[in-house]
Amino acid sequence: MMLDEYENVLGSFAADGLRLVRTVSYNVGQGARYGAIWERSAGHPFVERHGIPLHLLQDEIAAERREGRHLVDLGVTCERENACTFTGIWEQREPPHGRQDGISDLVLPFMRKWSIPGLSLAIAQSGQIETVRAFGYANPITRETVTPETRFRVASVSKPITSTAVHILIERGRLDLGDHVLGEGAVLGTRFGTQPYGRWLREITVRHLLEHTAGGWSNDKHDPMFQRTDLSQSDLISWTLDNVPQDEAPGKRYAYSNFGYCLLGRVIEAASGLSYDAFVRRYVLDRCGAGRMSLARRSAAERHEAEAMYLGMFPAAPYELRVDRMDAHGGWLGSPSDVLNFLARVDPDLPSCDLLHVGSAADMLAPSSLRRASRGQVGYGRGWAVDERGNAWHDGRISGTQALMVRGEKGRHWCAACNAGVPGSSMPDEFHAMMQHVQAVKSSVRDDDTASYKVFREPAESRPVLAMA
Repeated sequence: MMLDEYENVLGSFAADGLRLVRTVSYNVGQGARYGAIWERSAGHPFVERHGIPLHLLQDEIAAERREGRHLVDLGVTCERENACTFTGIWEQREPPHGRQDGISDLVLPFMRKWSIPGLSLAIAQSGQIETVRAFGYANPITRETVTPETRFRVASVSKPITSTAVHILIERGRLDLGDHVLGEGAVLGTRFGTQPYGRWLREITVRHLLEHTAGGWSNDKHDPMFQRTDLSQSDLISWTLDNVPQDEAPGKRYAYSNFGYCLLGRVIEAASGLSYDAFVRRYVLDRCGAGRMSLARRSAAERHEAEAMYLGMFPAAPYELRVDRMDAHGGWLGSPSDVLNFLARVDPDLPSCDLLHVGSAADMLAPSSLRRASRGQVGYGRGWAVDERGNAWHDGRISGTQALMVRGEKGRHWCAACNAGVPGSSMPDEFHAMMQHVQAVKSSVRDDDTASYKVFREPAESRPVLAMA
C-alpha cells in the first residue's frame, strides 16, 4: 500500500476491532510501500508509528516505554545508505495501576522467571466462582492475549474426570470396582494383545487401575504412553500388553500409571457402549457447565477455537506429543472456570455435588490402602491426590503445559493453567506455591488454616511425561 492508503487502513481496521500484528515497509522507486498483517482476536491496546528517522528511534522507544508501552515489532526501510526510516508497533502490556488484590504481584514475577507466555486462573468459594484472571499471551506468535475463555491442555487433571465417569458407571450398575479388566469374561475381554494373557494381567481390576496399583507401567522413562509414537491408541495398548510386562502382581504397590488410565478409558467405552469422549461429555461435562472442554488435538494447526499455543523447552516439543491418544489420562483441555465447574459437582462437602451420590464422591476422594495420606505426606485416592486434612487435587504436566486443580478446605477451590512447561525443574513446586498464595489473597481463611500442597515427585528420569502432583 502507498502511505495514504496504509494510514486509512490503519484507522478503519482499528475501528473494526482488528489488531495490527506485523508491519513492514520497503522502498519501490521513489516511494515507500507498506504491508501489514491484522488479526481479529484478543490483544493488548497498541499504537503504530511509521516514518521514524534513525536519529529519533531511541527517543521514540523511550517515550513509549514511559507510557507503559513495549516495542513488539520493528521494520526498517532504507532509501539509500544511512537514510533509513522505521515502522514500529508498541503494545500496552503493563498491568493497570492500583490493583488492590495483589494477584498480579504474585503471578507476573512467576511468569517472568519461567518465560511463560500466558496464564489463566480461577478461584471459587462454595461452588461459586468469585475470581477469574488472565495474563499474557495465548499465542506469543500473533500476540493474542489470554482471556477467561482461553482453553489450555490440562494434562493429568483429566484423571479426576475419568475417575468420575467410572464411578457414574459403578452407580448405574454397569461396573464394579472388583470387575476384572482383561481376559475371558472381563470388561475388555481379549480384544487387545496376544493370547493367552498371563496371570498378573488377568488379575487387574477396575480398582487397581483407579488407584494405580495394577502392578506395572509406571510413569518413568519407559512410560508406554510416550513410546511408539507411530502406533494408534489401540495398537499401543496391544503392543504394551505384549512387550511391557508388569513388575509384580496387582494390588501390591502404588505406581502412578498413565497407561492404567488409558485402559480405564477403554473400560468406560466397553461398559457404556459410547466412545470415551461421548460418554464423558454427556454424563460429566455437559451436566456441570463444562461443555466447552474438548479432547486435545496433536498439531498447532488443529487447535480448537480459543485454545492457547504451547511453548516447550524446544519449540516443536508440545506438538510432537501424541496427545490424540492420551484422552482418559491426559487429553482434556479447557479453561480454569470449566474445571472448577466440574469440581463443584463432585465435592461431597458442597450442596452442588450431584454428578455422584455424596457417598460415592467421598469414597472416590478417600486415600487407598497402598497410598494413605499421613501427616505431611501425599496420599492418592481414585484419580485424586489427597492429604490427611481432606484436601484433594491433581496437577498436569506435559511439554508446553502446566495445570493445577485444587479442592481445598472450607469449600475453597482453585484452578490455574499456563502454556509453558519445564520438565524436571522446580517450576511445578513454584506453580503450586504461587497459586497457594494467590488464593489466600482472596480468602478470609488464615494462612495457618490453609494446606501446604506438596508436589508428588515421580522418578527424576521421567521426561517428558505426564506427572501427577
